[in-house]
Amino acid sequence: MTSAAQSATPCAADELPADWLSLPLTRQQARESQSLFYFTRQLCKHGHLARRRTSNGACTVCHAMQPKRPRTDEQKAQRREQEQNAKVFGKKTCAHCGRTYFPKFQHATTRWEQSLYCSPDCKTKAHNHDPEHKKRKNAARRGNSELHQREYRQRIELHGSTRHHRATPEQREASREYNRDRFDRLYGSDPVFTAERKANAGHQKDRRKRAVAIAQLTPEQQQACKAIRQHATQLSAQLGIKIHVDHIQPLRRGGLEHPDNLQIITAEANLFWGDRIKRCPWPKPATWTEPPWEVPMPATQLVASAGS
Repeated sequence: MTSAAQSATPCAADELPADWLSLPLTRQQARESQSLFYFTRQLCKHGHLARRRTSNGACTVCHAMQPKRPRTDEQKAQRREQEQNAKVFGKKTCAHCGRTYFPKFQHATTRWEQSLYCSPDCKTKAHNHDPEHKKRKNAARRGNSELHQREYRQRIELHGSTRHHRATPEQREASREYNRDRFDRLYGSDPVFTAERKANAGHQKDRRKRAVAIAQLTPEQQQACKAIRQHATQLSAQLGIKIHVDHIQPLRRGGLEHPDNLQIITAEANLFWGDRIKRCPWPKPATWTEPPWEVPMPATQLVASAGS
């Protein structure tokens, strides 16, 4: 039998628990010894032989038999107000704007110590001006496809679509041209930009290696893949234009590094489609401007084909 059950159950004189006999005899002795209960070895006015509470001198059995009275909403509100008034709130100085504010957490707690800014705006501004915070955030986001997908869905829920969806083909091409110019201008000259691009390229390389490992190509198939890429490099040098070796089924969509999944197309067409499945029969808008896929034939091959 637990102590709570013993305190609410009347006992006969020969069935007293051993711990009851070690309790103080009077309420004054219980207060001096800071004991929660005392035992007088006498019956209460209702005939119970049980412990008594030091706080009010009531019999524990009588207290357990009393009906519980639920507190009203006014009493609950008054209790919350009393608890709130009993808390201690200390002032702090905002680490960004320097204003004095009261954190909503109680003074000297861990969360009070961690509170540094008076508002979410100050926190955002401070983080935007902190290069180290940007580095940590970019490092945490880099290569995290689940985080990218979650942020993508949040933008769609907030705005209904992304800027890429709302933009016209001219605006999309202007954005791509800006990114290309920025890459050509900063890569190699800006160490931070160069380090980020190299890290991203390393991630993409590792991801491709994992995809290639799953494909389990034979030596002949590996040579065929290399031959296709070498041929694309030769065509790009002969024609003086950018040519890409594209995956018909993108790697992110489950495609593999396989000769049957490779094709040589223009760089504009490859950048236009990105990692989407090409030539998918979805409804296209009226302003759809798809770049040409075909790579022009070199002049030497044209002469050879005409002679034959």
